[in-house]
Amino acid sequence: MFNKTGWSYGFLTDVAYVVDFKNKVEFMLSGVIYLNRDGVLNDNKYEYEETGYPFFKEVGEIIYKYELSRKRAYTPDLRRFQFRYDD
Repeated sequence: MFNKTGWSYGFLTDVAYVVDFKNKVEFMLSGVIYLNRDGVLNDNKYEYEETGYPFFKEVGEIIYKYELSRKRAYTPDLRRFQFRYDD
């Protein structure tokens, strides 16, 4: 997974390119949610950990499972993006 995250003033953002080389699955996913239950800005009381991160994780897992089962007209050729780590 290649992603860029951001969090500020109750906004939690994630943009990700998810690649599964083994199963030849790839997709892009982005989301922004507002997590400021008390409505006060700049008080450092935001629900990132208890609500935001678990939400993004669950959404990502749901989309990944769907993509694993989805029929494709074309299978992506991901060979040029795959690299090996030396042990």
